[in-house]
Amino acid sequence: GGNGVGLFGSAQGSGCIIQSLGLTNVNVIGHYSVGGLVGFAFDGIQVINCYVTGSITGTNYTGGLLGDIGGVTVDKCHADVTVSGTVGPTTGDIGGLIGIDLESSVYRSYSTGTVTASVQNGGFIGRAQSTTLIDNYSTATVNGGYMTGGFVGGRDAANLQNCYATGLVPNTGTFIGGFAGYSNASTATNCFWDQETSGQTTSSFGTPKSSLQMKTASTFTNATWDFVGETVNGSNDYWKMGQCN
Repeated sequence: GGNGVGLFGSAQGSGCIIQSLGLTNVNVIGHYSVGGLVGFAFDGIQVINCYVTGSITGTNYTGGLLGDIGGVTVDKCHADVTVSGTVGPTTGDIGGLIGIDLESSVYRSYSTGTVTASVQNGGFIGRAQSTTLIDNYSTATVNGGYMTGGFVGGRDAANLQNCYATGLVPNTGTFIGGFAGYSNASTATNCFWDQETSGQTTSSFGTPKSSLQMKTASTFTNATWDFVGETVNGSNDYWKMGQCN
């Protein structure tokens, strides 16, 4: 298709809820605002407990789950995808879960797979503007030459808390980081990236950790992450550490 491509090309309004929906082995191809689930998503919609696997390709504003969003609530969603910006010097705003966002809130979600674009792309979200991101992570490999990060490519006035990235970021260039590429007037609280698996020693924000530290629960509980088996940081049990080899 062209612009606004996904299972739902466009979804908007506070009465719109997309919940408990999984898409497997998709092949979505478009131009602007392309997502596995929704291309355009605005004005109060909720996306809860949804996932996508497969391949998503677009020129700009492209994400594994959601392409171009604003004023959306996303909770307990994930994407295991190959997301690609079509060849060109300005292809960008590409993310493993979300392409570009303005003033949305994203909780307890993750992305894995591969993200490739030229400008402002991230393993979880390509560009975050006035966005709240809490308790999320990405293990996606991220390829890009400018404003590229293991979690987020670029952000402006965004708020991140308790997020991490472990994916490989193999390229070098301007504003490339293990967690984030570029940041302006934003905050990041208790966010980490793995220096060893990412191949990146620097980031515009976030705290670097070794692979061993990333596999140690106290790294996170000491930073007030709410884990199973402890109550000091809360009783919601958002996080649990599995077996690590």
